[in-house]
Amino acid sequence: MLIKHKLVLNASISIIAMLGMLLLITLSSTTMQKDLALVTSVGEVENDILQLRRYEKDFLARNDLQYQQQFEQLSNLNRDKLSVLASQLLDIGVASTEVQQLQTILATYEEKFSAVVNVKKTIGLTSTTGLYGELRNAVHDAEEKIANIDFEVLSIMLQLRRNEKDYMLRIDDKYVQKFEENSNNLANIIEYTASLEDQKEALHKSLDCTKWLF
Repeated sequence: MLIKHKLVLNASISIIAMLGMLLLITLSSTTMQKDLALVTSVGEVENDILQLRRYEKDFLARNDLQYQQQFEQLSNLNRDKLSVLASQLLDIGVASTEVQQLQTILATYEEKFSAVVNVKKTIGLTSTTGLYGELRNAVHDAEEKIANIDFEVLSIMLQLRRNEKDYMLRIDDKYVQKFEENSNNLANIIEYTASLEDQKEALHKSLDCTKWLF
C-alpha cells in the first residue's frame, strides 16, 4: 500500500473516530440537560408545595382572603409544572405514576382547603361578618333593650358577651356550655321581671337569635 493511501486511511479513521466522540458528547450533553431540567422541575414542585402550606397556615392564623388567592394562583402554576414533570419523566423512559398520584393528592388538598375557607367565611372572618357578626348584632340589640332597665339582667348579658369572646378566642366547647347556662338564666329572669314586661317579647326574640347563632 502506498504511503499516500495509508495517510488517507489513517486520516479517515481519525475523522470517523472524532465524529463518533462528538456524537457521544452531544448525546451525553443532551442527557445531562434533560436530567438537569428534571431536577429543576422536581425542586420547583417541592418548593411550591411548601409555599402552599405557608399560605394555608397564614390564612388560618390571620383569616385574610389574600392568602386564599395566593394559594389558588400557586396551585394553578403548580398544576402546570406537574404536567411538565410528567412529560420529562416520559422522555427519559420513566413512568409518571408517582406524579399522577401527587396530582390527585394535591387536587384533594386544594378541595379541602377551599372547604375550610368557606366554613371560615360562614362563621365570620372578622367580628362583624358571617355568623359571628350576626351574633354580635343580636347581643348588641339585646344589650340596648336591657340597658338602664335592670342591672342583674345587664350583668348576665355581659357574661354572655364574655362567653362569646372566650369561645371565639379559644374555640373551647366549655364556653358554649357556659353561654347556654347564662342564656337560660337570662331567659328566666326576663320572663319573671316586671320592669321588662313591655319588652319581654323583643328580648326573648333577641335572646333566641343569639342561641341559634352560637
